[in-house]
Amino acid sequence: DPFIFSHILGYTGSIDYLDNIEGREGLEATYDKYLRGRDGLRVLYRDVKGNILQEKTLNEARPGQPLKTTIDAEFQRYFYHRFQQGLQELGRNSGVGIALNPKTGEVLALVSLPSFDNNEPAKFLSDKRQPLFNRAISGLYSPGSTIKPLVGLAALQEKVITPVFTVYSPGYLEIP
Repeated sequence: DPFIFSHILGYTGSIDYLDNIEGREGLEATYDKYLRGRDGLRVLYRDVKGNILQEKTLNEARPGQPLKTTIDAEFQRYFYHRFQQGLQELGRNSGVGIALNPKTGEVLALVSLPSFDNNEPAKFLSDKRQPLFNRAISGLYSPGSTIKPLVGLAALQEKVITPVFTVYSPGYLEIP
């Protein structure tokens, strides 16, 4: 299913009239110069009827370098479907989810919904839901409560507070 990995892998597109292809988004764009390889060049000699008389290879085609990621493909599939299901239960169709290895920071799964078929991205250009927009890396979000442990850790590190420091919160703000 190309929708599951589309925002991670990205897509390719033509860059000029010679049909040269380059990575446009995702890993395809980021690692384009490593993945690209080299085109080969072959000359065909034909007679007037178009029959091939002789074939010469001037340059052998060379594949690009392999790329190894930290994405767990099985987990990515599960995460995509579960996240999509969760959004549907909430009556929503867009959102972002990222799963990281907390010990290393490696990205294990990344989902941006709605998604798109990365084999045919042009079909999604006019979609009002903006499936080509990668919410994981391009969205701007307020940090929310997940920032609180980081702020607490920084305050401990800088000795602004101690491990037994407490703050009373009545659950509301009183503005005079």
